[in-house]
Amino acid sequence: MKKSILVIAILVGILNAIPSKAQMGIAYYPFQSIVSLNSDSEKLAWADLRMETNTFISNLNFEINAMWNFIRKDRLNYYLGLGININPFYALEELEATNGYLIHFGTRIKPFKKAENLQIAFEISPYLNTSFNAGQIRSLIGIAYNF
Repeated sequence: MKKSILVIAILVGILNAIPSKAQMGIAYYPFQSIVSLNSDSEKLAWADLRMETNTFISNLNFEINAMWNFIRKDRLNYYLGLGININPFYALEELEATNGYLIHFGTRIKPFKKAENLQIAFEISPYLNTSFNAGQIRSLIGIAYNF
């Protein structure tokens, strides 16, 4: 578990060290109650930290994701990503902090030419638990904004 978190942390650090305009963004997926902070999603590679909201503090799950834009256009980006779902509060109770792993397939659409920083985010992200014996296919739709 510690190795997984270390690998993701190193990957996110490397992605954020790549020169950019030092932008960041936020996103909200209202149907899943997820809030996201990300590095510049217009870059080829970007990092994403998500937090589930509308839950008890002890059940607060976080996702750490590394994303890659494989198609970048003026008004549309398609991306792939890998992530890990963790709950740091489980470690306080001496439980496994890693919940599972994710693969992301998504798009960010910029529908308004005069407000290109405003984006509609749609994503399909299969989730597997740490034992790889159960999972689910998640679909997320939300709104994002790059600063």
